[in-house]
Amino acid sequence: MNKLISISMLLYLLFSGMAGAQARTQSVNLYAAERVILQNADQRTQLAAVREALREVLVRVSGDPSAADAGGAVAAALEAPNDVLAQFGFGASDALLPDAIGNPQPTYRLQMVFDEQRVRQALTQSGFPIWSAQRPSVLMLLAGPYDGRIDLIHEGTPTDGVAMAQLAGQRQGIPLFWPDWDIDDLALATADDLWVGNEGPMNALAARYQTEPVLAGYVGVQPDSGQWVGRWHFLYAGQKFTATFFGESQTSVIEQGVRLATDALADRYAVDLSAPVQTLTVDVLNVTNIANHGAVRRYLRGVNGVSAVTMERMRGDVATYQLALRAPPTQWLDILALEGRLQGLSDIQRADEVVALQFIWRE
Repeated sequence: MNKLISISMLLYLLFSGMAGAQARTQSVNLYAAERVILQNADQRTQLAAVREALREVLVRVSGDPSAADAGGAVAAALEAPNDVLAQFGFGASDALLPDAIGNPQPTYRLQMVFDEQRVRQALTQSGFPIWSAQRPSVLMLLAGPYDGRIDLIHEGTPTDGVAMAQLAGQRQGIPLFWPDWDIDDLALATADDLWVGNEGPMNALAARYQTEPVLAGYVGVQPDSGQWVGRWHFLYAGQKFTATFFGESQTSVIEQGVRLATDALADRYAVDLSAPVQTLTVDVLNVTNIANHGAVRRYLRGVNGVSAVTMERMRGDVATYQLALRAPPTQWLDILALEGRLQGLSDIQRADEVVALQFIWRE
């Protein structure tokens, strides 16, 4: 059943739904994955690699790690992953992998692209949300083992922790970027700040790099047990998420740390496309010609959570559109702010008994 948004709700949406607008964003390649396989791998091994890559894509698109083990349409897709595979190729690889008797053998990089419509359909039918490709870029603050001590490390630091974090971000669909840790950065934060989760230093670095989401981790080995431990903090949109993870490897605690950010962002931006439709009216200024109207309509139809767009009227350069939303309006406005093509105005006008949110179209 359609739901109409009230005037009071619109006011609330306008001022609360734009949180997160300061976030830097990046478009993530959601449907591509690759695996390293032996050059003489048989069909069974290749199929297993395709299935594992599809599991990664399902999790990345939904933002939900349980999607890799779901039943229903997802299980059916994983049973026949080649049917969901749109493109593939074999790239060069310098890695060596052991064969059946342990001898190192040359490999290929199996490069795959999965069918977007099939993946989204499987997830939606199995009750999972869909997260669009436009995602916040997360400032990664990491203190980890380097040169015999726990130290602040950046993207160029020759340590395994950097590569592990980058791979975790890639597989989970979270674009990470790193501070320089130059003299100005080092004046703002220390490794101890990352362990404790001091918000002041973390926010100061976020301001310096003109971003909002910050993921801070302190990773090391417990001397008594030999276990790896990661202490993680994620700051975004006025919220703080903190967790401590233990594991048998550095990879494990770093993957879990990145998952802390992924879960928080997916909860904010991934949309349940099976939800009931709600109707929202928006005014878009600066629609000066038919070409502009076409661009605005195409854009709105492509924003995650919009199932239909109808133009109601045109007054000067102001076009009024009615949107059928699968996302709650608060969530949809967060998504719209992240996309950045429509700039929200601070007033709401009544025209012909219709209340509308107002935006300016950025060509």
